[in-house]
Amino acid sequence: RPVTSRSSETAQAGKEPPTNKLATDAPPLGINTWSSYLFNIDEATLMAELDVFIQRLKPAGYSYFVLDAGWTINHYGWETTPPDPRLPGWPATLDDHGLPVPSARKFPNGLAPLVERCHAHDIKIGVHYMRGVPRAAVARDLTVKGTSHRMRDFAEWENDCNWGPGNVGVDMSKPGAQAFLDSQMANFAAMGLDFVKMDDLAEHPKEIEGYGRAIAHCGRPMLLSISPGNAPSKGQLDVYRRWGDMLRITPDIWDVPADLNVAFERWELWEECGSPACWLDLDMIPFGRLKIGDAGEHVCQLTRVQKETFMAQRALAASPLFFGGALQFTPDEDFALVTDPDMLACNRNGVTARRIFGDRRIDIRRAPHRNDPAKGWIGVFNRKESASFRFALTPENLGFPAGTSAASLRVFDIWRKRYRVPDGDVFRFEMPFWGCSFLRIDPGV
Repeated sequence: RPVTSRSSETAQAGKEPPTNKLATDAPPLGINTWSSYLFNIDEATLMAELDVFIQRLKPAGYSYFVLDAGWTINHYGWETTPPDPRLPGWPATLDDHGLPVPSARKFPNGLAPLVERCHAHDIKIGVHYMRGVPRAAVARDLTVKGTSHRMRDFAEWENDCNWGPGNVGVDMSKPGAQAFLDSQMANFAAMGLDFVKMDDLAEHPKEIEGYGRAIAHCGRPMLLSISPGNAPSKGQLDVYRRWGDMLRITPDIWDVPADLNVAFERWELWEECGSPACWLDLDMIPFGRLKIGDAGEHVCQLTRVQKETFMAQRALAASPLFFGGALQFTPDEDFALVTDPDMLACNRNGVTARRIFGDRRIDIRRAPHRNDPAKGWIGVFNRKESASFRFALTPENLGFPAGTSAASLRVFDIWRKRYRVPDGDVFRFEMPFWGCSFLRIDPGV
């Protein structure tokens, strides 16, 4: 899909850009390196991942290649490092203005080779970064690039992150604060980046606006992903939509069945907020080989049935799809799931499905086609904690008007690749716990 900056004309005219928003008509698709490699990324590894991305995911429409945490950190996960980023020996890399620099150990040529190769294949590239001011930059008494403002004057020491305390918050009311965020995003733009995942940002609306304004001023279209989803607030929805492009609404999602329930609950909580103004993000797809180089390295523990439910959730919720496993070690069946054209058609529809029925742990969600009310998609999910569950549903249960004849409906099962045949006036289902029937509604006979 084309991506253009809505603020470019305003910026060229020398006026205040109203927003950094990108005109995307469908959720972004890509990969993110966190679930697969944690901090253990480097140029050679990512070049090999990019080879597979080009071959297996790009043809299906995946277009973002995102480096998560680790690109500025010199150590690998299996090495001994200082236990706390507050300590002087923490091996993150900064320049003389507190701006992140790629680890010379992991990326001896900087990010330029990856950026150039991505762009040569029409792939967008992005990075993860923590909100705020690096403690090390304050300790070094650094000034904001191009100004005399010192970072100590706007650093908020009590406003840090409990899982990433290397940075502290920014007091946006203080002189120099916006200039510092501007310098961060200008640095990313100069590196040729197209996407930034700002961590620990979702609960800080003033800083969301600050980063949004910084991107609008940086001179390069750049997608802003607001993370994490531990406690985003609907009360800040206008802020998310004005300045962000995608918003995490879940905590970190891993390959455990309990996280399917987390996704169901957060999806239902936010379903009326789904919009191209800011896509609702259910987090990465943890299929394939995970946590490489870590003591917890393993292969995805979800069953085929659970993976089908996982992907149906994200397609129906119109969530961004970011593959999380190591592409070099991903089995063909996982690639088939995440590139399934019928699944992707539902996701690209860009309409967040809403829960329309719930009874005895049967969970039904429905998304209308955005241009044709005779079409759409339905997810029928078994959340009953038993090995198998048999039940029957009427057309009304599936969201059709009362009196609709089951025989008049054409309901295609996306994972089974066949049309469902009604039994009289009902559709009968049998599915295991965590199973689903992911259905496409075609125009009736």
